[in-house]
Amino acid sequence: MQSLISPIPAALLPAECAPRTAPGVRARLWLSPAELGENDRDARLWLHLDDGRVLAFRLPADRFGDDRAAALLTVAVADDARGMLLEIRDPAFGYAIPLYAAPPAPMPNLPWGHPRHEAARRFAEGLDQEVLRLLAGMEGHRAYASVRNYNRLAALAPVLRERRMQALARFPVLAAPILLTAHHRLEHFGGKRHAWRNPNDAVTEAIDRGRDLVGALAVHFGISRGLVRSPLCRAMWGATAIPAARLLRLIDGIPAHRRPSHPEEIERVAGYLVWLNHRLDECVDPYFVGQTVFKAGWNEVWEACERRFPDLQRNLADTDDFLRAAAARTARHANARRRLPENALALAWMRAQGLPSLLKASARWHAFVLLHRNQPAGPCQEVPSILGEHVCDRLGTAREIIRRDDLVGEGAQMHHCVGQYWTDCVEDGTRIFSLRLTNGERATGEYRCGLRHDDLEFRLVQLRGPCNAEPGAPMRGLAASVAAALNAPACRPARLQLMGVLLRQPNGPRPGRPQALLDPASEAELAAVLDHAAARPPCPTRPGELLRAFVAGYDHHNGPAIEAHLAVGDRLTLAREPDNPYDERAVRIDWRGEKLGYVPRTRNAAIARRLDAGEPLSCRIGRLNPAADPWARLEFVILDRDAEAAPRAAG
Repeated sequence: MQSLISPIPAALLPAECAPRTAPGVRARLWLSPAELGENDRDARLWLHLDDGRVLAFRLPADRFGDDRAAALLTVAVADDARGMLLEIRDPAFGYAIPLYAAPPAPMPNLPWGHPRHEAARRFAEGLDQEVLRLLAGMEGHRAYASVRNYNRLAALAPVLRERRMQALARFPVLAAPILLTAHHRLEHFGGKRHAWRNPNDAVTEAIDRGRDLVGALAVHFGISRGLVRSPLCRAMWGATAIPAARLLRLIDGIPAHRRPSHPEEIERVAGYLVWLNHRLDECVDPYFVGQTVFKAGWNEVWEACERRFPDLQRNLADTDDFLRAAAARTARHANARRRLPENALALAWMRAQGLPSLLKASARWHAFVLLHRNQPAGPCQEVPSILGEHVCDRLGTAREIIRRDDLVGEGAQMHHCVGQYWTDCVEDGTRIFSLRLTNGERATGEYRCGLRHDDLEFRLVQLRGPCNAEPGAPMRGLAASVAAALNAPACRPARLQLMGVLLRQPNGPRPGRPQALLDPASEAELAAVLDHAAARPPCPTRPGELLRAFVAGYDHHNGPAIEAHLAVGDRLTLAREPDNPYDERAVRIDWRGEKLGYVPRTRNAAIARRLDAGEPLSCRIGRLNPAADPWARLEFVILDRDAEAAPRAAG
């Protein structure tokens, strides 16, 4: 194989294709998979077109250097300015797969002086160097320096190109998700996988027409102009765990002089943000979390926690067990009337007494639990086995814990709180496994189950080593193999038997269910938190809003099939389902007669009561992000009757 770079002779273009609008080709570059470090056999071709675009393709190995195939490809993509083709087939070359996520200027894995490396350099020198430098400077935890993004800039008219590049240089973290595609990684193999974009016509128009871009970005992200102009938004961030739009909203709630001012201040605490993101309910506006939890300052709060708890990441993970126990106790307090969800309790605690207080209470409770491991005796001492023993070649073994005494013993040996999980095993179908690697390393895995179609599905929710230590990659691999075995067809009869038991259980706590134990100091603090939450309602919503949340069960109903027809502001219909076998408070959400899903079960009580009382409520689409995960794709807003006439209430 040879790597060549030269203009394609016009004579190679088929005569019947000449009158079409296929652009000419300035240069082409063929590279073999070995030169790119790939393991397959397919050839790669880059084309630099007269209209400024760069195209990359994967073709059969026997097409390497075939200029006629390259010429035919320019015709095939002539009308595909948006890059929507996933595969091109033609008898002349077989197949070609467009590589939207490939770099526009590939560099082969060859020595600097190698002729093929020189060919790649000459190809790169012919491209728009300003665009290449801009995209290279935006690389962070997502990749932007792709063929697709290069074409979005290099092929524009000069004025539009200049304005969009200025917007990206000035506000990279804000403008990039709107104008460009964020790739999981650059690659020479696939097409459109692992790519995200969140376009906004108002922002794009402000950029292209030279209008108020700061104002358009502020409206789109729901943040203040001051935050848009801040140094924080002038550089691309790395991984943050919390989606950038929600994190910006949270930061906007912090007093301006106490906000983080550089991306490094966010990236430094990225490990802690994983926990915070897990505890931020999607129904809660992050602005009010910043306004309350971080009112003392972003750096000040995290540094105070680090001073008191040097191993902060582990201590944050430990709060999960404490919050579960505390949430189970909330129903007995006068100001809580029913069990408060763990996320709601975490937020209420942090708003009332601060994050350091929550960490201190968790540490105190863990010490208390180690002294009172044994739970009260109950009628059930053994649960049915789903998997039993599991052996994973070259990794280790896992043993399913089905007896109460064994579970308590596991907690004592591992020095963590798994001994308190027996009620979850009996009433919720949770299964605990004791895992051991071939080198003797041990860990405990918690697998929770949920309904999926006509079966149960187990997922790993916790994996902890001795004293709640974080396990390594081999242990995580063993835990993943246990999850796969639990969900394998061979275990389906056992899963169906367990599902029948769970579905026959009445809603709510059963008589005689053991209560979680709290130490006296934690009981007193919990009462104070609940009193504070009762006197001061949880995070307020925007005027007229009763609820803003994501549609539950979106991917199990008609939403994905009609997604292209949905638009922000569309009216939705709320319908009560009092006979729903899974939730008597169920509220269904429809769009023009098509079922989209439900109001989240943890948030539907007040809405169900209003509908049952005959109160007319309005519901609209608040946000739609087709690139998001199904559970965070479609946001709805429920409004009271006074807000129905407000034209922008749902936006």
